[in-house]
Amino acid sequence: MNNSKITAIFNLLSVPKIGSQKVRSLVSKFIEANEIFSLSENELCSVDGIDQKSAKAIRTFSEFDIGKKLTEKTNHCE
Repeated sequence: MNNSKITAIFNLLSVPKIGSQKVRSLVSKFIEANEIFSLSENELCSVDGIDQKSAKAIRTFSEFDIGKKLTEKTNHCE
């Protein structure tokens, strides 16, 4: 798995009320995980388990440094 996908997954897990099952559903439907944050609410809602509130939370997420820091930390542990 490449670093941008790992970073996107960490960021998705940092979105309030988006748990691992929703992240799994999003990543399995949209191959480019880093593009999930740029999808429309309607596109996000096409995924099982993603409702309007979840889609809005993903669309308004802005703390992308979280995923970057966690990815860097993970890479240092290898």
